[in-house]
This record gives sequence, C-alpha cells and structure tokens, in this order.
Amino acid sequence: MKSLYFAALITLLLDSSALGQSDEDSAFSGIWSAVIQDCIDTFGTGGHLVSIETEEEAVGINEWLERRGSGGSTFWTSGQYVITNQEYVWAASFGSPLTYTAWLEGQPSPFPNGRTRIALVHTNQFSAGWSSVDDTETLRYICEVNTTSITAPPVTGSSSPPTSTTPLPTTTTPTTTTPTTTTPTTTTLPPPDPVVPCTSTLDLIVVLDSSGSIGLDNYQTVKSFVANLSTAFTSHPETRFGLIVYSEGVETVIDLTSGQSTDEIVQAILSARYHAGPTPTDRGIAVAAESLRNNTRAKPQHLIVITDGISNQPDKTKEEADAARGHGIMLYALGITEFVSEMELLDITGGDVGKVFLAGNWDDLVYLMKSVSEALCPEGEDGSGPFSFDYLIGVDRFYNTPGDYVFLDLDLSQAIISQYAAAGRTVMCYVNVGAWEEWRLDAGNFPPEVIGSDALYPGEKWLDIRQTDVLIPLMRQRFMAAERKGCKGVDTDNLNGFEAQTGFSLTAEDQLVYNREIAAEIKNLGMLAGLKNDHSQVSELVGNFDFAVVQNCSATNNCAVLGTFISSGKPVFDIESTDEYTETTFLRNVCPLVEETGISFILKNDEMTQAFLVSCFDALYPGEKWLDIRQTDVLLPLMRQRFMAAERKGCKGVDTDNLNGFEAQTGFPLTAEDQLLYNRGISAEIKNLRMLAGLKMITNCSATNNCAVFGTFISSGKPVFDIKSTDEYTETTFLRNVCPLVEETGISFILKNKPFLCRVCNF
Repeated sequence: MKSLYFAALITLLLDSSALGQSDEDSAFSGIWSAVIQDCIDTFGTGGHLVSIETEEEAVGINEWLERRGSGGSTFWTSGQYVITNQEYVWAASFGSPLTYTAWLEGQPSPFPNGRTRIALVHTNQFSAGWSSVDDTETLRYICEVNTTSITAPPVTGSSSPPTSTTPLPTTTTPTTTTPTTTTPTTTTLPPPDPVVPCTSTLDLIVVLDSSGSIGLDNYQTVKSFVANLSTAFTSHPETRFGLIVYSEGVETVIDLTSGQSTDEIVQAILSARYHAGPTPTDRGIAVAAESLRNNTRAKPQHLIVITDGISNQPDKTKEEADAARGHGIMLYALGITEFVSEMELLDITGGDVGKVFLAGNWDDLVYLMKSVSEALCPEGEDGSGPFSFDYLIGVDRFYNTPGDYVFLDLDLSQAIISQYAAAGRTVMCYVNVGAWEEWRLDAGNFPPEVIGSDALYPGEKWLDIRQTDVLIPLMRQRFMAAERKGCKGVDTDNLNGFEAQTGFSLTAEDQLVYNREIAAEIKNLGMLAGLKNDHSQVSELVGNFDFAVVQNCSATNNCAVLGTFISSGKPVFDIESTDEYTETTFLRNVCPLVEETGISFILKNDEMTQAFLVSCFDALYPGEKWLDIRQTDVLLPLMRQRFMAAERKGCKGVDTDNLNGFEAQTGFPLTAEDQLLYNRGISAEIKNLRMLAGLKMITNCSATNNCAVFGTFISSGKPVFDIKSTDEYTETTFLRNVCPLVEETGISFILKNKPFLCRVCNF
C-alpha cells in the first residue's frame, strides 16, 4: 500500500523565458526563488517547485501542450506504478531527486486507493526557465501541490473530457478536460500516522538499504521513519530492537541485545552513516537472520527490509530470505519509489502479500507508519491471537496447509519439518510428556518402574511424573531434538495424569511440579511451552506456559476455563472434531466464538491429517482464505489481470465474490470503510474495461428474508440475481413460494443443487 492517503498531485506547468536570466552566477538562484514564490502564490503554502530534468522531456511536453490550445487546459496523466521507457524526474527541493513513470491516458479513477493521478495545467500567466547546474541546458518548471483527494482544479463545462487524438511522443494518449480556473483550490496534506505503542513482546530487526540511489536527503527521511517506528516497539520493556544498514558493507548499527533505551535507539538510528554504494540486500538479510538465530528466545522474531530498488543479486536475496523463514523468522518488506521490484519483495516475504508495503515516494512514508507497525504488531495484538493454524500430527509428509501455525509430530524428519518452516509456517512439535508410547524411538529408555496403566490409546501408558530425576532428562533429549529440527514451540500432551487412573498415587501438587519443570526445560531452549489437558490448573500454570492446546472445548462447553490464557495475552488453540460438528454447523456455531472468546478454532477429522481442515479464518469453502483488502496496491493489480483475462475471453460482466470480508473472521482488522474503498476500486477496474460490475449475486435471499435490501438496485434500474438452494427448497416449493416474488420484488430467481443443475422460474 503506497499510502493510507493516496495523494494526488496537481502541477502547474510554466512556460519558458519570461523571467529572463541575468549573469550566469545569479540567474539560477534568482529564477528558482521567483518561481518558488509563484508556486506559493498560486497554490498556497503547500505549493513547491519541481522540475523536468532533460531538454527532450521539456520539448516533448511543450509541444504536447501547445498542440492542445491556449492556456488553462488540464491534462490528466498517471503516477501509477508501471515500468515503462518513459521516466520523468523532478526535484521536490533542489538536489533531492524523485522520479515517477508512465504518462498514461484516462481520467482519475474514482477510487482513492487506485492510480495516483497528476494534472498538468498549462497557463501563460507566467513563464519561466532555468539553467542546469553546468549552464548547458534551459529546463522547465512544474509547480506542484499535494492533495488528499483525486480531483482536478475547479473546471467548467463537461465533467467527462474528450480524449485527445494527438499523442505525446513515445507515450500513450492523455485525455483532456475543459479549461480550469486560474487558481486551483488550496488543500492541506492529511496528518502523518501516529505512533501507537505495541503491547506485544518480540524481537525486531530493521534491515535498511543505504545504497547510492537513495540520496542523502531521502536517507535522512527514511531514518526518521525508522526512528519513529522503533518507538512503537521499544516502549515495551521485553521487546528487543536491532538495525542493520547495508550497502558497500553490512553494518550493525544497533545490536539486538544492546539493551539500549528508547532515546538511545532513536539517536543511534538518526546517526546511522550513509554508505551510498550498491544494494546487496541478500547480505543484509543474512546478517540480521544470523543475529536473530544466535539470540533466539521464546518470542516472535520479525525482520523488515526497507529498500528503494532491486537488489544486486535477486536470486541470492530470495535464497537468504527463504533460509531466514526456514528458521521461523517472519520477513516483511517495504519498497519505496516505483523502482522497487514487487516480485522481489514478495520473494522476501515468501509470497505473503500481507507483509509487503509500497510507498510511491519518500514523503509517503509517514502515512505507512500505522500499516507497518500494525503488521508487525497488529492493532490490539497482545499475543493471544486468534491465529490461523493446522493440527497435523497424523501426517508423514509436507502439505501446503493454509495455517500460519502448524502442529507436527516430533518424530517427523528434519527435512519435512524444514519444509514447513521454509513455507513460512511456525512449527509447533507434539511431544507426549505424560504417557509412554511403545512406538517411539526412545521407548526403550524408559525403565519399567515409571510406566503405569493404559492411557487413552492402544500402546500408550501413563508415566509416574513424580520420578522427575528419570523423566526430565529423557524429555530434555526430546526437547533438544525439537529445537534442532527448528520447532518454535512444544505441544506437551497428557499433562493431567493426576486426574486419571494411572496406577500411581499422583496428586495435584505432583502435577504442578512436573508441569512447571517441563515448561522450564522447553523455555530454556528458547522455545514456546504449550499446556495441554490440565485445564483444572490453568490459573496456577498460566505464568509458566506460553500457549494452550485444547480439544473440543466448544462441544464440551468448557472454553471459558482457558480465558486466563487469553487475558494474559497468550493464545489458545482448539481442535473441534467431525464427530461433533459438520462443516456447516462448525462455521455457524463455533466460529462466532472466536470474537467472543479469543480462541483459535479449527475443525479436524480424528486422523488429524491434511485430508480435512475447516478454519474460522477460511472463507466459506475449503481452500479459500480471506484477503487483506486494505492492501490495494498489491490486490488491485492482481485482480486487474483477472479482469483483463475475463475481457479477452469475451465476458460482458464480472460476478465479484466475497466482498463482505469486513463482516467475517478474516484475521485482519477490516472496517466497513476498508470494504467500501476496496469494493469501489474493484468496480472501477471492471468498468474501465467496459464490462458490467456485479456486487455478489445473492444466495437464498428469500430463505433468509433479506430480499428487500436489494430493492435499491431494482429501483435504480439494475438487475438482481438470486440463487436458491435445494437445501432450502424442493422444486415444488420453489415454484410455489419463490417464483411469485419475481413480480413482487423484480428479482430474478433460480433453484440450484450441488451439481449445478438448474430450474428457472417460468417467465
């Protein structure tokens, strides 16, 4: 997302020569000062001077404007992120280069988060030119003002300007509007995003590009951004912050374990040296990842790369990023200017569009503060989730599960566990610490005197947890194996033997002592300790464990007992069984509990394999996951490609599904306003391709008694299509009860079954 406020740029193009030039030494500064003042006089204090940097560009634009008639005409172009051969370079202040590309045709998109548009206004009221630094070229001025809405200066005449037929050399044809007034309306920029303290504990390293393409002034800007960002995290006493700067070499400006205060960290960031060399992003990631690996603890590890271009060795950058994610490090990427490669940023994040951010220019960084800080520490995030996850202790190979957290059996091979980690999953390893299992490789290491009665499953027997001198060393070996394999947490099973018929006289106190020792062993190895089964001692153990795992708490109506974990900022993962719920009843009855309880729920079959998974973070069907619709800079170009394919195939309209994510458990804090902006952007993209845009066809509106809400479409002369389900109607009841609604509502109804055979109302 380039900005939360996609600022439009309104520019006043001034003709050359009228200001004249005196002697060569004073001409530059005098002319520059005069036109700066004109910008302020024209646009107010928000006006600032920019310039076209080459004579070829100046001549091309000059001829283009002159062919279009007298002064006062407005010509819309685009600052959209598109790589073309046309590059126009300006300076926001002298010596501080900023670039944009692609002069494209078309009026401004009505969608604020769509294409950033630029209006060139040709006027004869002033004319100006200035010499380049070496006095060899006479160049052109552009006076510019940023606005918070995509609107042209006030115009008269038609609101739909005709398209000009005379092209700008080597570019597509812009469109023209009717004449503007001589003085555009003055607007002010929106305030920068506030810095919101993060209440989560994590390790965060910023990997900052210090290459020559940035420039000293912009480097100061991005350092200020990083300094402000750091204060959102360093205010938490247990969060650790680091800064790596890379170019000619890789410099550790702030060591992750330095223990510096917030003020000391800010000062160190602002004092970071500018290197002005190449862009070895791979080396920056490698050094940061090594620091995180060498200083691991039972906290999330985040790494964010901030860059303004393409790395020198993209393949190596991807390789280092993959390796870092393989160690459980969460990678994010922030690209500034249109010269970054979105593909490379996605390579850094492992294809996760939710972890990629785009700023169209350096000044837009201040509007990304909230988005970036929320991604690293989501708003209201206290570590409790809810999180998407999958419970796969029954698998024997890699599956591309949609869960961010994956629970696997410890005995899986290193190679398979590493595949999950490399795919960006946080791996939690299952270890049965309360019962002996005859199939385990180390089963022979347990002496007979610690093995008791049969437990829940065949071949499983309870352990005498009082004998910690025997059991703890054995469990420590398992936990060390988990740590070597890359597990970030341990799912400890059967921690409630004192409540079972174990064959031993176990007490509640025995269980507390053993459970606390188990948690300490896991955390000493830098992993998260998970509590399973011992729900009656949650209040005594919540301080020792980092998360809880429970089965069927909804079906047994005992989810509330785990509220102590949630209120302590620690997640609870619940696995509901297909013995208790169907997919439909799970989505209807269990998923609403996510918001009520904060617990992360999934539905699994008894085998705990990938063969079946329903998650409350899924959309309506298996294999679907909600999108973060706030990230329009990522999603709209992807959707545009789909819409273009639809247009090429002859589609006359697009049925856009799932345009109501703000009402669902998506895993993102979406608002109704987010949804409106995205939906309008989707509609604009479709209509720009001259197709009809559909706002999701209704399903069973008569069965749910909500047909009336779509009356606005009917009264506006727009059709509404409703699909009835054979789950609700037979053919007879459909024809008898639904078809009469055609005349009453104006809606078009059909009846569909699962194979999509159809019965249509007889018109």
